Amino acid sequence: MNTVHKFTDFRSVYESFEEIPSHRRLSNYEEDFREDDIWMEYLNDQYPVEEYSEEYMRDIHRSGSRWKSFSESFDVHHAFTNPNIVDKWCKYLLQDMSKRSAKANYLTRINKFYRYLVWHIDYPHTYNPLQYAVSEYKLPNEVWHAMAKGDGDD
Repeated sequence: MNTVHKFTDFRSVYESFEEIPSHRRLSNYEEDFREDDIWMEYLNDQYPVEEYSEEYMRDIHRSGSRWKSFSESFDVHHAFTNPNIVDKWCKYLLQDMSKRSAKANYLTRINKFYRYLVWHIDYPHTYNPLQYAVSEYKLPNEVWHAMAKGDGDD
């Protein structure tokens, strides 16, 4: 089994999404949390308002709101998605922005959200669906690896 070298890239102990046993799939738990706004629980726990600027918090809220709305359009709870939905979201985001903007303003923030859920004992997450999308779908991979252009000396 290959291991990840960066914490931000951690998917799970499973090599591929297909290897995740059916009883571990997030869709099994979705109904138990259907009425919960887990994004807001995450924000309240991880982003104390007094420690961040209004502008930064507005950006974080915008990222979560767009993710939640997009997920709901597929009748999927925002905290219990799958890699296919992430792939569709990347296509949706790229209608309005560059890959670098999509990564910086959306994918990295939603990745942190899923990373939090994987390591938090109150949630059943054993994997990060965004990172499976990055490893198994072309477009999320391109967005995730989009880098700001430097001056050529990188």
